[in-house]
Amino acid sequence: MKKILFIFLFILPLFCFSQEEHVSTMLIKKDSFNIYFPINSSKINNDYLDNYITLKRLHDLLLFLESSKIDSIRIYSYSSPEGRIKYNNNLSIKRGKSVKDYFDLKYSHIPLVKIISLGRGENWYTFKNMVSLDKNLPNQIEVLNIINNKTKKLDYREKQLKQINKGKVYKYISKNIFPYLNTSKILIYYKKREYHSSFFEKSIEKKQENTSDSNKKDSEDNLSLEFLIKNSLNVDTLKNELKVNDSTAQLQNNKSSKSITFALKNNSLYDLILAPNIEVEFPIKHWSINLEYQFPWYVDNSKHLCYQVLLGGLEGRYWFYKKAEHKPLTGFFIGAYVGAGIFDLQNGEEGTQGNINFLTGISGGYSKSISKNFNIEFSLGLGFLNSNNINYYAYEELLIKKNDSKFSYFGLTKAKISLVWIINNKKY
Repeated sequence: MKKILFIFLFILPLFCFSQEEHVSTMLIKKDSFNIYFPINSSKINNDYLDNYITLKRLHDLLLFLESSKIDSIRIYSYSSPEGRIKYNNNLSIKRGKSVKDYFDLKYSHIPLVKIISLGRGENWYTFKNMVSLDKNLPNQIEVLNIINNKTKKLDYREKQLKQINKGKVYKYISKNIFPYLNTSKILIYYKKREYHSSFFEKSIEKKQENTSDSNKKDSEDNLSLEFLIKNSLNVDTLKNELKVNDSTAQLQNNKSSKSITFALKNNSLYDLILAPNIEVEFPIKHWSINLEYQFPWYVDNSKHLCYQVLLGGLEGRYWFYKKAEHKPLTGFFIGAYVGAGIFDLQNGEEGTQGNINFLTGISGGYSKSISKNFNIEFSLGLGFLNSNNINYYAYEELLIKKNDSKFSYFGLTKAKISLVWIINNKKY
């Protein structure tokens, strides 16, 4: 008993130390993205301001983020004070809907119930803060006094702004501030596991995190004002910096992402007719090469039953990707295929053996993402088939030839509902 107790007391500290080195916590993280819209527009424009960079960052986060790890996505949409307030309120709602539709189309693995969109109307809060930080704005104090006017008639404020310095101030605001008020702010809350080297270090980080959170204001309207002011004061310089940084990051990603992407597939419709099958598909940007093989091989001599098929095929496909970073092998496609094989089919006393000399056709279909590495694919093929056959009947252990025949067919030659496993999934 003493020996057992000694061993237990000796091992326990080692076990605790080992566990201490691998402490982890599941945290709710938040990432923020701003999509900007041209005046009077609710359509997402990739080339407007820095939308291209933002959408790429958004894509990098969501493409490999499992739906189960996403807590919620909140979209707060705004407009600048230009125009009538009722029109601007409706415009902000349309912008939110446009962003939500973008999520539904591009990231269909995220349930829409997790996406909340709210139109916030005219963005006076950010307008006020940008004005207060912009030292180059003429008549800055006068502009702030108008904004701080607590009148409920917001359209009257805009009228007053237009009258300052014969319209020169309003012209400056329209060029340097208003473009950054026409925005949809996207907040993505998701679960992320963080590892800590020790419990002591974890406690320090927790304390620092709480201190930091207590010193900052967490508001849906806090639109990174320093960033916005930097944009408004020197847009061209900022865009160039963003493009250079993005190019450098892309180059680094390319160097670290040289692993080959391919997919293993199985057609469940063929499985239903007891025809085991496997496919391998290799994407090359907008194109892919699909290799397929069917191999049912069943024989029951006692019942004169034979179901033997060996069939191979090669298919080239073109995918209708909208962007180069689209998840490979996902969306709509068209293709062309060829194939060949052998078969032996017998049920009872009579049967047919043959060679499929020629099989070709065109195909089309759609592949939908159901998780990070899995898709489900639906496709049909219309084509022409030609085979040389030997018709026979069975007598005891012998197969006796009856005659030769040829068979030609034009019509549906493929039907697939396939489970697709994408391996080393990288974006293109």
